[in-house]
Amino acid sequence: MAQISFPQFLNRYGIKMLVTSTPDIVPGAVIERRKRGFFKYGHLQKILGGTNNSWQIQLQPANFIYGTVERSLSLNARTRLDEFGVNIGGGLERAKSVNFFLQNVQAKILVDRSKMDLIPELFDYRQEHRGKWNRELNNKWVADYTYYATEVRFSFETAGGADLRADIANHIFVSANSTIQWRSKKSFVITKTDDVPFGFSGWKL
Repeated sequence: MAQISFPQFLNRYGIKMLVTSTPDIVPGAVIERRKRGFFKYGHLQKILGGTNNSWQIQLQPANFIYGTVERSLSLNARTRLDEFGVNIGGGLERAKSVNFFLQNVQAKILVDRSKMDLIPELFDYRQEHRGKWNRELNNKWVADYTYYATEVRFSFETAGGADLRADIANHIFVSANSTIQWRSKKSFVITKTDDVPFGFSGWKL
């Protein structure tokens, strides 16, 4: 399968990387741009109302792209790592860098709502609540797609022949649905990471 770089992948699909990510960042989320990047601010349901069913989301059944997306990250002076639904809380002192290989990238969407539906509702809200709009929504982003790598391989470069598995195995935390499989003393694969998004696409208010 084809392999593309992470920046190329983000640019091709208009995806914005989330600095911190949690399972409640889903389509319909309001995203705030800060100096460090994009963070969740809230959700349109709080503004526009509606039942949970009317804001139901689903994971696209087909792969979003075909191939592998590669990302590299220097770990110099880092002691922790929080990427793609995996939190490593320590043990990285002997790790120089890490390569991520993403496969089976998929997207969540709103089932019954779309940008075409939401824009008129938001326009009416802005007309009726100008002050709240300026304070809470103006210049923020709305996520209409959130993106998930359902399989990610972590491959580390270390100093000498370091056994990174021994260093970090007790410091790795993944979501309840995810599984981890070590491939060597410097690499492992995480699967079923479709509850924590790494990025989103949408539009600016």
